[in-house]
Amino acid sequence: MSKDRYGLTVSTRSAGALEAYVDGVDRLLSASAGADDCFARAILADDPAARARRFFCFFLKAARLRAVFLLRFFSRMAIS
Repeated sequence: MSKDRYGLTVSTRSAGALEAYVDGVDRLLSASAGADDCFARAILADDPAARARRFFCFFLKAARLRAVFLLRFFSRMAIS
């Protein structure tokens, strides 16, 4: 098993998938653009058997992040 820069286990054997995933996490945590593209590259670089499950999980997480962002955004707008 591979590890990311925070020491967390990443279930891939693909160096390219790991690199794209770490780049995506860095962009997501720093609120930089392109995190979704990095995660998409990580999914495509991974082995085909795991790709479908990760693809589904990625979109569930992305939908949750968007919902949290919108909730916070509109909460701040209501306070203003």
